[in-house]
Amino acid sequence: MRFEMQRHVPDILVTNYSMLQYMLIRATENGIWENTAKWLERNPKERILLVLDEAHMYKGAAGGEVSLLLKRLAARLGVGMGRFQFILTSASIPENHEPVERFFEDMAGRSASNLRIITGKEQEVIRGSRILSAKDIVAATGAGNDADTSMMRLRRFLSGIGQPVPESMDEQMVRERAGEELQKIERFGALAEILRRKTMTLEEVAEEIFKDEPEAVRATDILLNIAALALDEGRPLLPTRMHLFIRGIQSLTVCADPRCIYAEKKDDLPLGKTFINGSAGHCSCGAKTYELATDRTCGALFLKGYANPSDDDFFFWNEKPVGNSEIKALSVMPIAEDSRPDDTKTGWLNTVSGKIYRDDHHGQSHFSHVAFSFDQPKDMDGKKMQFTTCPKCSGRLSVSDFTTKGNEPFYNVVAEQFSLQEPSSNPEKLWRNPNAGKKVILFSDSRQAAARIALDLTESSDKDLMRKLLCRAAYDLYREYREEATVSAVYPMLLKTVSEHESRIFYGNDRTTIMGKIEKDQRKYENPRRFKKTISRR
Repeated sequence: MRFEMQRHVPDILVTNYSMLQYMLIRATENGIWENTAKWLERNPKERILLVLDEAHMYKGAAGGEVSLLLKRLAARLGVGMGRFQFILTSASIPENHEPVERFFEDMAGRSASNLRIITGKEQEVIRGSRILSAKDIVAATGAGNDADTSMMRLRRFLSGIGQPVPESMDEQMVRERAGEELQKIERFGALAEILRRKTMTLEEVAEEIFKDEPEAVRATDILLNIAALALDEGRPLLPTRMHLFIRGIQSLTVCADPRCIYAEKKDDLPLGKTFINGSAGHCSCGAKTYELATDRTCGALFLKGYANPSDDDFFFWNEKPVGNSEIKALSVMPIAEDSRPDDTKTGWLNTVSGKIYRDDHHGQSHFSHVAFSFDQPKDMDGKKMQFTTCPKCSGRLSVSDFTTKGNEPFYNVVAEQFSLQEPSSNPEKLWRNPNAGKKVILFSDSRQAAARIALDLTESSDKDLMRKLLCRAAYDLYREYREEATVSAVYPMLLKTVSEHESRIFYGNDRTTIMGKIEKDQRKYENPRRFKKTISRR
């Protein structure tokens, strides 16, 4: 496209000020400016329409540079600023137009006498007369369940407020009816007015609309969801932009006491309450808290602290003591009741004092059974003590904290957003879109960052898909062909799973090879007896 544009002068050029700067000085774009200058010379009554989007962003030094850049553009074309017709767009025009006029004169180099400021007219919000409390709105939606579609919820809401719609009514008409009924509700009018004023949290909106009513936040959430689906003469009833801020984990600390009364027990881990982004200290139960780490290979959990290597009992500090050069970082592994690693030093951590005892304290309060090692791997520069191999899986140990790193956690957020979306029920969209109309659009301020994110998200997606396919293949292999279920049989079962789910894996020659293999063996996959013979030979 760029080379074609250099050969044939475009009628419309969409660019940014950085690229325009390059184009004015690069020889490859000379033809664009020379031919445009000739066109202007031949057509003295014509002007160049110059649209500057988000004009309010160009203020201060940055605005001065853009203004000078436009003057350079005019000089390059051999015309004055009067040959430009400016359109400056902004959603931040104040009621007092004097600053806008001064901004235009500075930016365009022209008098503001011919400037015309066009502002939008705010649509009047008509408040309905029907009074519904927060409890009424919550009750109208009913209990439902996670499997309900948005249209099922919409129909249930209309029925709950006494306006049921027949099952034969199509989706468009149901959404229009919802728009009509919402506009009759007084609290919805208040919601529409509030959202126009300023950005607010869900809790703040609920407080303004329902005051101290019970279920206020839930009722506000329901109104927003219904309004997002409702239509007003084919247009969204309440166009709303919601911002979800996701904060990465800086650290994960955990109470060391396995009998912590504040822990949310969901498994048999010998640990207490977990704290996100909290520094090491003390739990409300009185026990010490330590930073939590994991072996990325097998998932073994470790407590990170500091200790002075000793053959006797020793203290395991959760913060490094000051002024003692003998203190080194130490990772200890809490031991579950049914997991006692062999050939490993073990002790009993007093979770209140932080002291590790070598003698047995099994069954005593505020004690946790732990494994530790005073080994100092060469790559640690003598600053850390940890196991040379993982005491849980006996494999290579790679201890990592839980700090959010890289783009993989971001992929998980994007994937969850995608999975929560409902597929379209519109047959045309189902036919035209590979994902049934579901989509997530990502924006980045940097082209380089965008390219890196795209690559990382693709890799994360591929790995996630491969994990799911392998797990499904192994599960089906054991369930359907238990006697033939060997490790070597996993590969043909994986190919069968890929074929059944029409999954796209690998790229380039690798994909060609895999798809060729699947196509060749397709008949075997469709015939259980033939496929059983195939995996039996392996």
